[in-house]
Order: sequence, then structure tokens, then C-alpha cells
Amino acid sequence: MSKVYTHNNTHKLVSQLKRGDQEVYRKLCTQHFDQFYRYILNSVKSKRLAEQILEEAYIEIWQNRASLDVSVSFKDQLLKLVEASVFEILFNAGANEFLEDEIWQYIEKAQNTEAATADTDQDPILKVIQNNILQNQLLNELATTRR
Repeated sequence: MSKVYTHNNTHKLVSQLKRGDQEVYRKLCTQHFDQFYRYILNSVKSKRLAEQILEEAYIEIWQNRASLDVSVSFKDQLLKLVEASVFEILFNAGANEFLEDEIWQYIEKAQNTEAATADTDQDPILKVIQNNILQNQLLNELATTRR
């Protein structure tokens, strides 16, 4: 049975990770994978993108392990990276053709139900995404008509 790491030994674990302990790194990544994957998937609505974001966050943690803050848990440091990546992707989604269709489908699906419509109207992230997509579409149309 694998050891579950708790908050009580987080300083020790981050310190070991900072020194390059690959076993601690693997166990911490495995321990937090499901929770972070679900969080990311709920935000970006794409399995492939959720996996990519989490993989990149894990790589960044490992590559920058020497600068980890031993007073902050692995989970909190990973969360900071994941949240920044998710926000950046959602904010720039209008410029990304791959995400644009998926996000529009999500918005349309959300607007087809009464409860989701209320959430969509109140969700500031969705409003930013919608505005960003519309703005990019208008700029593309303007550029096309000027040719």
C-alpha cells in the first residue's frame, strides 16, 4: 500500500523534491492526479487539453524544483501553476481555433437549459470568453473585407 502524504509532512516532502527525490515526485504527482485532472477538465471541457495542462504543470514543477518554496505544500504550488494555465487558455481561447468550437458548443449547450443559462449569464469567465471570441471574429471579418 502506498503512503499518503499529509499536510504534516509537506515541508519535508517539498524539501526532498527540491533536492531531486524522484520517488517523492512520482508519489506526489500520482496522489494529486485525479483531483487536478477533474478540476482542469471541469474548466476547459477537453480531456486532451486537461491532460496536457496537468502534464506541463508537472514538468514545470520538476524543472523548477530548486526554486520550490518549502513552506508551501506541493498541492498548493501545483494549484497555482494549473490555475494560471487554465486562466491563460480560457482567456486566449478566442484566438485558438481548436478551443473556439469546443467553447461555443459548451456555451450553446449551457444556454439550452434554464439552470445553465442563469450560470452562463452570471459566469464572468464565460462572458470574457464570449467577448474575446466575438471580438476576434469581428477583427477577422474586418481584415477579410479590407483585402
